[in-house]
Amino acid sequence: MKINSREELLSEIAQALQWQFRETNAYYCIDITKQEVFLVTEDDCGASEEELPADDDEVFVIEPLETWEKVDLMKDFASEQSKDNANQLLEALQWRHFFGRFKEVANELGILDDWYKYEEARFNQLAEQWLKDEGIDFIDGKITASRHGAIYEATSNDWNEEDEG
Repeated sequence: MKINSREELLSEIAQALQWQFRETNAYYCIDITKQEVFLVTEDDCGASEEELPADDDEVFVIEPLETWEKVDLMKDFASEQSKDNANQLLEALQWRHFFGRFKEVANELGILDDWYKYEEARFNQLAEQWLKDEGIDFIDGKITASRHGAIYEATSNDWNEEDEG
């Protein structure tokens, strides 16, 4: 997706940080050269030439949060609730399919919308921090980077890390 504003950039990074299919070897990237955020799979199944980075494009990989980091967000939300609600939410995290169970319990408690607002706000904060950590910003209508990302070599579908400069 071509990025046209800082808000779009933050939204795309927040979505990438939430990416739930970490084990599929698919991940989001920011292509500084093309000014876009895109999803790429390990083997680029079905991708056209236009969808892949070109040779020498400067690209930053956005690693999604680990499961335990997402669980920590749920625990943080639970800690801000009443004692009874917090206990029920924390108990939901003990279940086998705890992501779904957590949302079911939040819904039963009438706080599911609060959870979604909290989650969105926290992922936006994490996206802001990711931008800062990576030295990326949206200035004067374009994505900028204060350090070098990886350089994509289209011929080998490989990433070469650049020295930070």
